[in-house]
Amino acid sequence: MIRQQISFFMINLLAVTVFVAASTSFAEESCSNDIQECANNYDTSSSSVPAVPPGGMFKFDDDLWDTSKGNKVDMEKVRRIIGCPKVEEFGTFDDNPYIYSSRIPTEENTWRHMYEAYHAAVPPHEASIPKQYDPTAFVQPIKIQVAAIVGRGIRTTEFIPKGTLVWRPRNAAEFRRVEDLRKFLEHILTYSTYEVACDALLWSYTSRASPKENDYILCIDMDEGSLINVADDDDELNLAQTLERIDDKERTVYGCQTGSLYATRDIEAGEELRMDYGDFAEADGFGVLGIDMTEQSF
Repeated sequence: MIRQQISFFMINLLAVTVFVAASTSFAEESCSNDIQECANNYDTSSSSVPAVPPGGMFKFDDDLWDTSKGNKVDMEKVRRIIGCPKVEEFGTFDDNPYIYSSRIPTEENTWRHMYEAYHAAVPPHEASIPKQYDPTAFVQPIKIQVAAIVGRGIRTTEFIPKGTLVWRPRNAAEFRRVEDLRKFLEHILTYSTYEVACDALLWSYTSRASPKENDYILCIDMDEGSLINVADDDDELNLAQTLERIDDKERTVYGCQTGSLYATRDIEAGEELRMDYGDFAEADGFGVLGIDMTEQSF
C-alpha cells in the first residue's frame, strides 16, 4: 500500500543521521571492504546502560511510561536513558569507521535478541511473528554494506529485472501498546546491549492496523529490510510496495505483515536498494499510540 503520509519521526531520523540517503553512491571505504571486520571491531565497551541488579530485569521509571492521564511517552528521554547517540555524537564515517552506524546486525547479535525480547513482551495471541527469525525475507541476493555518508545499507549482488519480488515482511513485529514496547526494551537492555535497543527504536514506524479511524500499530522489521535507505530522488528509487487487488479492485492492506517490495525498474548488480518511506510510515500513528516523537533529535 502506498501511504500518503510519512511520520515526523522518520523524516527527522532519516534526514539527519547515517540513514539519510545522500545523492552520493556507496563509496569504497575501509569498512566497506570487509564487513565482518567492521562488525568484529565495533567497540561496545562504552555502553551507557545501567548495571542490572543480580537476578533482576532492567526497569524504566514507571512515570516515564504512564499514559493513564493522556500523557505521552517522551522518546527523547527514553533514548537518553538507553544511551543512544545524538546527531552530534555520530561524527563522520571518515573520522571513525567503527561508529554506531557501522555496527552490522546479524542473526546472532541482533535479530535473535530482538525476537526473544519481542516474545517476552507481547502476549502469544498477539505476536505477529514466530519465535524463530526467518532468513527468507529477502528473496534476491543482497549484502549489507557500510559506506561514507549513508552508513549502513543494502546492495544487490546480482541483476534484478523490473517487477521482481525483492523482499517480504517475514519478520515484521507488531506492538499494539506502549507497555509492550517498554517490556521489549527492558528485556533487550537486560540480556543484550544498548545498541540493539537503539536499533530497534531507530527502525520503528507506525502503520494502520485496520480500516477503523485512529487505529494504529507500531512496527519493527527485525531483519535486513530495516537497512534499506530512503530514495533521495526518483532516479535513486528502485523499490516499492504494490497494492493488493481483489476482483480487480484496489483495497488497502493493514498491519505490519503486509507490503512486499518489488523492483520498480531494472536494478543493476552492486546497486544500492532505495525506497520511499511513505510506502509504509503513517504520520499520526505515534501520537495516537501515546508516543511523543516531536523532540526527536535524530
